[in-house]
Amino acid sequence: MSKNLHLNITKAALPDVKITAGVIPFKSKEELQALRSEHRNTHVFKRRVTETADEILAIALDGSKTTLAVNHEEIQLRENLSLAATLVSEGIVRKFTSHNYAVLDFRPIKVITQYDEGNLLRDACMKLGLGNLAVPDWLSARQMLEFDVRIFEFKSSGAFVGVACGARTHRAIHRSAAELIAAGIDIKGVYISHRVERSDHRLRYRDELLGKVASVNGNVLSLEDCKTETSEVAADEVWVEAKPEVFRRCLDKQFGRDGDRIAKHLHTQQSQMRGGQSRFDLMKKTVGALSKMKIELLAGITVSFGPIFSASGGGTFPEREWMPETLFIFDPAGQPQKYKAPGMDRQGPYLWSKFTPNSPRLCVVCQKRRKGEVEQFVQKLLNGAPASANGKNYFEKGFWNLYRLKQSKPEFFCADNDTPFAYRKAVQSALEAQDESNPWHLAFVQMEQGTHVLKGEHNPYLVTKASFLSQQIPVQGFDVDTMAYRGGDLQFALSDMALASYAKLGGTPWVLQYDDTVAHELVIGLGSAIISNSRLSGEKRRIVGITTVFTGGGHYLLGNTSRAVPFAEYQATLCETLKTTIDRVRQDRNWQKGEHVRLVFHAGFKRFNDDEVEAVKAATGSLTDFQVEFAFLEVVDQHPLLLVDPDQKGVPDYRSYSKELKGVMAPSRSLCLHLNGKESLLVLTGPKEVKKASDGLPQPVLLRLHRGSTFHDMTYLARQVYAFSDHSWRTFGASSMPVTISYSSTIARLLGNMDGLWNPDSILGKLRRSRWFL
Repeated sequence: MSKNLHLNITKAALPDVKITAGVIPFKSKEELQALRSEHRNTHVFKRRVTETADEILAIALDGSKTTLAVNHEEIQLRENLSLAATLVSEGIVRKFTSHNYAVLDFRPIKVITQYDEGNLLRDACMKLGLGNLAVPDWLSARQMLEFDVRIFEFKSSGAFVGVACGARTHRAIHRSAAELIAAGIDIKGVYISHRVERSDHRLRYRDELLGKVASVNGNVLSLEDCKTETSEVAADEVWVEAKPEVFRRCLDKQFGRDGDRIAKHLHTQQSQMRGGQSRFDLMKKTVGALSKMKIELLAGITVSFGPIFSASGGGTFPEREWMPETLFIFDPAGQPQKYKAPGMDRQGPYLWSKFTPNSPRLCVVCQKRRKGEVEQFVQKLLNGAPASANGKNYFEKGFWNLYRLKQSKPEFFCADNDTPFAYRKAVQSALEAQDESNPWHLAFVQMEQGTHVLKGEHNPYLVTKASFLSQQIPVQGFDVDTMAYRGGDLQFALSDMALASYAKLGGTPWVLQYDDTVAHELVIGLGSAIISNSRLSGEKRRIVGITTVFTGGGHYLLGNTSRAVPFAEYQATLCETLKTTIDRVRQDRNWQKGEHVRLVFHAGFKRFNDDEVEAVKAATGSLTDFQVEFAFLEVVDQHPLLLVDPDQKGVPDYRSYSKELKGVMAPSRSLCLHLNGKESLLVLTGPKEVKKASDGLPQPVLLRLHRGSTFHDMTYLARQVYAFSDHSWRTFGASSMPVTISYSSTIARLLGNMDGLWNPDSILGKLRRSRWFL
C-alpha cells in the first residue's frame, strides 16, 4: 500500500473564541433571504434547527452585538462547526471579491483566476512563439479554482471544518451576439443566453440559456429549441455559450491562420490539466493560495489552513484498507477463480451443461452495402478472431466453443439503406422467417457510427431493437468502427460482445463467491437516466431502473430486473418490487422462521430521504417472522474529493501508437479510505482501468450510509460494492460502478429512449430472465 497518498482536503484551524449571535425566530425562507439581501455587507445569517426551536443566528461582521435581534447568545466557535463552516465560506468569498476576483458560485465557491499563470489563452500564445499577438479581454480561457467548505469527520480525528480544493478550466466569450455578428463570426446553431443578476451581489451574473440560433436578421435572432414561447430576441441583449465550436470560430477570427494552432494547444492544455501531475500541482497551489490569505471570519478573528492531507505527513489521514480479491465461480465443483477470462476458458460458463438453447438460432440485420464486411465480422465473432502480429490471441475459441454451444448458421436480412424505415422492413422480413417452433433466439444488428445520438423513431438501432424485443428477441448491436478493429482491439471487442450475447440468451457466465454472514441477503440497486428529445424545449423525464441481487448457495446471483419507471412513481415501484422479490426468493430459497435477513439498497442518482426509508421498511411488514436489518447506501460518483498517489508512474496505453502512460498518480483499484462510520472513499478505477491517457486522473466513488440504516458495517458494504463492480456481464474488465447501479441506469436509459416504440411489458415474458439490456 502506498504511503504517499494525498487527499485534496485542507483543515481549517478554528480559533478558540466565543462569538455573539443574535437569535431571531425563523418564520419563512423569504424572510431569511430578505435579511441576507439587506444586511449582507454587515452580517452573516445562519438558520439553526433543533428539536425544540427553528431560529436564525445573526452575526455582525464587526464583532459587535447585533441590533437586528432582541435575544443574543454566546457561541463557542469550535463547538458549533455548522456555523463555523458558514463563516469560513463567507470569509473566503469576501476575501476574493475584495480583490476583484469573479466569484461564480457559493456551493462550492468557484473563483476565476486573475493572475497571468491562470490565463491559458495567453500561455498558449507564449508557448507557440506568438507572444507578440494581443490576447483580447473578451475571449477568456482561464483556470477556475473551487473551494468546497464542509464538515468532515474521520475516525481518527473526529469532526472538523475542512475545504476540498480543486481546479478546472473555464471559457467565456464577453462579447454580445451582436458584436460577434458585426465581427463576421457565424453564430448559427449556437445556443445563446441572457445574463441574470444574482440575489447575492457578490456573485457574478448567471447565464440563463434561451435557445439555439436558427437564423439572423439584422439585430433579430430567430431561435429554435426555445426555453420560452419567445422565439425572437435582440442580438445586442444576449451572449453566446462558450462551447468549443464557437470558441474556435472566435479564435479563427481573432488570430487568423494561427487560430488553429492555438485551439489545438488549448485542447492539449485541457487534457494535461485532467492528468494526475497537473491536478496534484493545482491542488497544492490552490491550498497554498488559501493558506497565504488572511481569511477573516469576523473583525479581528481569522482562520488559517494547513497543507493537504497526506498519508505520509504524520497528521490526520483516514483509515485505509485494500478490498479483498473478487472470486468467480465457473464450475460449482471447481475452485474459485481470480481472473474471469482464463476461468471462462478453462471451466466456464457456469452450469453450461444445463443451459438451453444450446444451439441458438441467430439472425443478422445489416445494410445491403455492408453485407460482405458484416459476414466476415460475424464469422470472427462466432468462430474466433485471427491472432495479433505478436502471436497473441485473446479470442481464439470464438462464441460457439468458448460458451460450449452447438453451432448454427446465422441468417442475414438486409436493409436497403441506413434509415429507420429500411431497418424496420428488414426486421419484418426476419420475423416472418421464423415460426413458433423455430424462433430467433438472438439478433445481431449492424449500425453506422454516430447512430447513438439520434432520438426515438429517428434512430434505426432503437427502432430495430424495439421491434425485436416486442417479439421477445434480445438484440446485440455493433457499429462499423468496431468492425474495422484489428489485432488485440478486435479480440477484446469480440470477447465482450460474446459475453453479453451469452447473457442475453439467458446464460449465466459466472457467479460470485459469497462468504455467508447471514442466512439471506437481498441487494436492490437504483439507477436513473434523464431522457429528452431536445436540450431546452422538450420535456425532460428522469427514468429509474431497478436491479436485484440475492444470495444463494454461497453465491451472489442476479435476480430479475424490473421495468423502468418515471421518477414520480419510483418509490411505489421500489416497494412493489421489493415485496414481489422477497415473496419469490423467500419461497425459492425456503426461508425459515427466525432466520437473519439483510436488505441492502444501492442508490446511484440521489440521496435517500427519511420518508423513502420508512416506506421501504413498511413494505417489508410481511417479514415479522425474521430478523431483518437494513442498509441504505448511496454510491456517489460526483463529489469534491480527490485521491492522488504521486508514487504511481502510470501504465502504458498499448492502444496508442506512442504507448504513453495512462493513470499517472491514480491510486490502484481496490483502495478504500474509511472516512468515518458512515462514509468511505472506494477506488474502482485505477491506472489499469483508465481507458486512455487523455482521460486524466479518475475519481473514487463516495459511499454514504443513510442514518435510517440498521446495518452499519461500512467495511462489509464497501467490499460488496467492490465485488459487484467486477460482476458486469458487459465486459471482462472491471467496471467503474457496481452492477446494481450500472445495470439499473442502462435499463432506465434504454427503456426511456424506446418509449413509444414498443410495449415495455414485453420484458415480463421470457426476456425477464435475459440480460436483454446489456
